[in-house]
Amino acid sequence: MLDIDHFKLINDNYGHDIGDLALKHVAQIISKNLRASDIICRYGGEEFCILAINIKKPNDFKVFEKLRLLIKQSRLQLANREISLSVSIGVTSQVFDSLEENIKHADELLYKAKQQGRNRVVVD
Repeated sequence: MLDIDHFKLINDNYGHDIGDLALKHVAQIISKNLRASDIICRYGGEEFCILAINIKKPNDFKVFEKLRLLIKQSRLQLANREISLSVSIGVTSQVFDSLEENIKHADELLYKAKQQGRNRVVVD
């Protein structure tokens, strides 16, 4: 699970059109840097759910840390300014009985990433 940090502030400060551009910007970075076989979907407001199978430890951290860094280093270009973004990511490599359980566990790890200060990856 991946969540854009402080997304509400983007919408509040720049408007929902810019928030939409931020979502597209992050989605493009994710899709360009993961495998074609990975499944990426928007999962609510500013959250994305990524199903990336057959990534073993410690590569799971490396893959998503690289993604986090790419997003942090990128800039959303607007007509008169640039906006930097960061994301928090929760990654589970465990396989549960259902997709819902996997999502729930990854979401709990995402919550830990946010509790620990955001802009980080937490892996189980």
